[in-house]
Amino acid sequence: MSNLGSDTNSTTNLKPGAENDFAKYLADILLHFRDNSNPAERINFNYIYPVNEPQWDWQHSQEGCRAANDDLKKIFGALKRQLDQAGLRTKILGPESGSIPDMYSLDQPARDKWKADYGDYLHFICGSPALSACFSGIITYHSYWSDDVASQLTQHRQQLGREFAKYSGWKIWQSEYCIMESGRDLGMDAALRMARIIHCDLTLVNASSWQWWNAVANEDFKSGLIYTDYKKPGDAETIYESKLLWTLGNFSRFIRPGMVRVELRGPQDIEGLLASAYREPQSGRLVIVFINLAATAQNVRAASISGPQTEGIPRRFASYTTDAQKNLAVGEEVDINNSFVIPPRSVVTLVGDVTMPGNPSLADMLPQSMVITNSSP
Repeated sequence: MSNLGSDTNSTTNLKPGAENDFAKYLADILLHFRDNSNPAERINFNYIYPVNEPQWDWQHSQEGCRAANDDLKKIFGALKRQLDQAGLRTKILGPESGSIPDMYSLDQPARDKWKADYGDYLHFICGSPALSACFSGIITYHSYWSDDVASQLTQHRQQLGREFAKYSGWKIWQSEYCIMESGRDLGMDAALRMARIIHCDLTLVNASSWQWWNAVANEDFKSGLIYTDYKKPGDAETIYESKLLWTLGNFSRFIRPGMVRVELRGPQDIEGLLASAYREPQSGRLVIVFINLAATAQNVRAASISGPQTEGIPRRFASYTTDAQKNLAVGEEVDINNSFVIPPRSVVTLVGDVTMPGNPSLADMLPQSMVITNSSP
């Protein structure tokens, strides 16, 4: 790195011409772990991020790796060559955009400051055969600075979703987010805000992976799922679990790799009730996640479920609730044909399984779309 990015005249904080050295350095690290002489310490990494938030300057504690688009092309190309030469199967991920709009448009402040193109990463990477060849069909972004309900939350994601739909065969991951505010929040306020972001990233962008920033944090910031006051030997070994942890579990415990999102029509109120549904073709499992941001309970039922064959679609679901009093608590079984209640300020996950004898052609029996209706009790 060139003096931690203090050279404001260059387009990157990587020393000019050092792309191959940087790529070999990364490949050597991967080889060290893959071929470690101690079998217990061997790790064969699936993915590597060579850059992080390339449109941001490196300032103070900012973990960015400033790189203009032309710099990224050199870095990704050099790393792909090094991985191939070393016989590594590790895949490149990126660009780790620090901004959703920068995924589909150029970053004008960065262009003005460094006199080069930054951003428009979706078209820059997915639309380039040479760059696409460096990736494994996955492109990544961060959800920071796109969570204002009035002007950003749905608008930015709808635009990204429209642009992403132009690139068939690609997947998109939301690979980093936390609430960028000081002060810990162990309660439902932060948890519901996170749940709403997850919902919008999954349903509007069609993200197939979603990641929170820190599992454990010891700072006074909304960055952790679990908190501790421990910082150095001798400090109390405290653990404080947050509702963020349990609410994330309403998604991650039940929506598993290989599941496919089901079209769900019905209430999508970013200040009230949100719902999304997912199916697992192999097992026949159907998962529905409800988020109720309102201070009042909501009555819900499935008005219709459609698909090539509906006989085996589950009607009765196990329920798991996270709210101010409960942490993924198992509730009463729910019949989605009848009205049931989503408690105020809660996240509720319903899980049902196809029970046809012999499970013939499960993929054909699973729903392609659902209609949910609701009204306040």
